[in-house]
Amino acid sequence: MKALIDTNILMDFIDKRQDFFKDAKKVFALCRTDKVDAFVSAHSLMDLCYLVRKTKTQDERLRMLRQLCGLFVVVETTSEAILAAAEHMDFSDFEDSVVNQAAVKAGADCIVTRNQGDFKAASIPVLSPIEFIEKLGESLDEKDSLTEVR
Repeated sequence: MKALIDTNILMDFIDKRQDFFKDAKKVFALCRTDKVDAFVSAHSLMDLCYLVRKTKTQDERLRMLRQLCGLFVVVETTSEAILAAAEHMDFSDFEDSVVNQAAVKAGADCIVTRNQGDFKAASIPVLSPIEFIEKLGESLDEKDSLTEVR
């Protein structure tokens, strides 16, 4: 399965957000398996770096990016994707429209996000982390799960 992982899932994992970390950790662990070809949009990584700039040093952010780029295929945000996102007026949030365009460009089977309501106009199925985990039918061992990206 090809899955594009949304920024909020990345942030849940990186910041170990209390209510969401457990599911994000399972999503990351599944992305390490042969069952998933995992993608992120380039702008999601830029947003992530901006969001953690006060809690992580420059070296920590660089290590984090190297690890994320090793786990995920980064989908470039091209001028064509930006224009297509801008022209897709069914999205209330431009960034979500860009994520949708990245998923289409990657040939993704789904977008994984906690904000499914923001993706009502998506071109492909949108799954919550729990739906993604259930769809793959995985019961991951804790030893197979990542605990952090440093």
